[in-house]
Amino acid sequence: MASDKQVTFVIVGGGIAGVTCAVQIASQFASDEVYLLTASPLVKTVTNF
Repeated sequence: MASDKQVTFVIVGGGIAGVTCAVQIASQFASDEVYLLTASPLVKTVTNF
């Protein structure tokens, strides 16, 4: 039996925009849960050197 879970933020898409959005939301709302939904096994990100 599956249990229901409530989260504050759900981002759909694991591309650069979705990951950047999830990172920014997670840093600004540290106590809230952030879910990132993607169909791909690969999650993209950008880093500054």
